[in-house]
Amino acid sequence: MIAGAAFLLAGLIYLGFQYALLTGGSREVRNGVDAAVLNLSKRICDVKVNPSSYADCADTSGLVGVSNINRVWGKAYLISANVDEMTMEGISTGEAVGAAASAYDDAQAVNDELRASITNKHTLDVLFKHLGDKRGAPLLGAQGIKTSAETMYPNALVDRGAESNLSFNPGGLPRGANPPKLCFGEKNYLPGYQTFTANNRKFCFTPFRIGETPHLIADSNFSQNRSDSHPLGDFATPIPNAFQGTGTAFGSGTALAAAASAVVNPMQQYQMTIPHAFIRITFSAISKWTIDDKLIKTIPYTANSGKVTGIKDYKLKGGQRSLTGWANLGTELKKPTLMAVLTAVPGDKEAALQRLVQRGQEIDPSFSMGQLQNLLNKQKTDPTVNSYYLFPRYSSPDRTDPTLDMGSAADDLPGWLAKQATAEGAFKEVVKEAVHHDYDNTFVYIVGGSPDCPKWLEITGTWNWRPGTGATQCLGTLYVNRLTTVKFKPGTEGP
Repeated sequence: MIAGAAFLLAGLIYLGFQYALLTGGSREVRNGVDAAVLNLSKRICDVKVNPSSYADCADTSGLVGVSNINRVWGKAYLISANVDEMTMEGISTGEAVGAAASAYDDAQAVNDELRASITNKHTLDVLFKHLGDKRGAPLLGAQGIKTSAETMYPNALVDRGAESNLSFNPGGLPRGANPPKLCFGEKNYLPGYQTFTANNRKFCFTPFRIGETPHLIADSNFSQNRSDSHPLGDFATPIPNAFQGTGTAFGSGTALAAAASAVVNPMQQYQMTIPHAFIRITFSAISKWTIDDKLIKTIPYTANSGKVTGIKDYKLKGGQRSLTGWANLGTELKKPTLMAVLTAVPGDKEAALQRLVQRGQEIDPSFSMGQLQNLLNKQKTDPTVNSYYLFPRYSSPDRTDPTLDMGSAADDLPGWLAKQATAEGAFKEVVKEAVHHDYDNTFVYIVGGSPDCPKWLEITGTWNWRPGTGATQCLGTLYVNRLTTVKFKPGTEGP
């Protein structure tokens, strides 16, 4: 009986020890798999693809990954929203629609390539093993947590409707644009996994909760949001933000497996912008020369035209007299600053300047009317050019700190700025300047009679806005067209 009791006690001790090894080893396997999957969710942000036409949205390495894919979609959305604004105003064109469609297709291609890369089994195996191989189950005698050829990595779309890492300024969007938004602190964010439409295209952003780090989640939460069993439905290839991994520890005569699920979060925020973009202001001017309101000649002029003889030895009625007339042209263009040129002729310019501000806010959401006015007052005019550019400068390599600046076509503009790019929309008149009379810069000489007659200049202008999508950098061109009518009234008493 004593021997039997000793044998039974020894058996119980052995079973207890084996149970302790098994439970302890199981905990080691679970912890190892948790660590491997959590590491995968952190390092998935290192998987990146080429940005295609979205190089201005790339990160410091010049690539696009999980952290900045929303930035790509944000630029694509602004381009499409610009087309919607044109359509609403009746000035859309096939060129604008085509440019936005091409930009959308490029964004979709980058999205799909990234999705294929981050869901690739070989890639996920490498990320899992990076830490899994270093973890094991010493109590089981297992070296490392292993995956097999059959191991798959399901992905999920969790936190549906939560904030993405892309904020925006609602007041800076093109007219008619009204995407869904979530307020978090003092910022507005685009929600993730909530599709909406612009220019007849579906847009979908990936949620990354503000203030959270990559972390493990319950398998039940993961299962309820798996992308294969619970897809979004109206967007076929969203970027997943959660992954599940399974690992096995092979001990001496024992193999234990565990699974874990984790959420990705790059912990980096961006603003919705079109980083490499510009707005152009262009001047043109023509003069019309009239005698008693009869058009005699049309001559273009510039700020440097100065004294122009527009009519020479013109025979007046009866054939007894001839008129020679000249004028100093371009005085309203030859001003020291760009603001002075724009305001040289009276008229309400507010609507046109507001359009420049709005487009500027697609580059820098904090851009304001005051900043635009400061730039216009600071910009020195150059009589040798007729185009000026409003564009951003950056000090960070990922173009996240825009400062809008202005320069002429003759200045040292950034190397990325495509000066030849044009706006795609149709022209829309936005300002009709009042008539400004100038009695001091018109001269006449009449042969065969009184050497003088009533004469004056009537200067006015029309400002036309041609909106751009931003797909090829140009967000719009403001055309300031000045008209100077040179009037001679040898048969009247003047105005």
